[in-house]
Amino acid sequence: FYKELVELDEIEKMLNEIEISEVERTNLLDTVHKTIQIEIVKFVLDEIPQGQHEDFLRFLHQKPADESLGVFVKRSVENFENRARDLITHVQSDFKNAVLDYLETSEEWLEGDLGS
Repeated sequence: FYKELVELDEIEKMLNEIEISEVERTNLLDTVHKTIQIEIVKFVLDEIPQGQHEDFLRFLHQKPADESLGVFVKRSVENFENRARDLITHVQSDFKNAVLDYLETSEEWLEGDLGS
């Protein structure tokens, strides 16, 4: 119900530019996808009435690609698409920053430049 909102071209480009194995690249992309899914589900649960949580989660688990799930979310969550895009952008930005911070720290560590 949100897959069309996810664009990972920037993340893929960044991962292609760093020296990591294909397995690491695939695992990192999978991590981004899973993190986005968790954040979107949490966002929807925060927006819909508590009494609908169980039905939403059951439907999501049983039929995640069903169009009626998207219809339900768009009807239940005001301005869902724009807010979800903002959330996805935030997750992607956090991910990119985490990877870049890791690379920078790793490089400093390998060079013995951690300011000990």
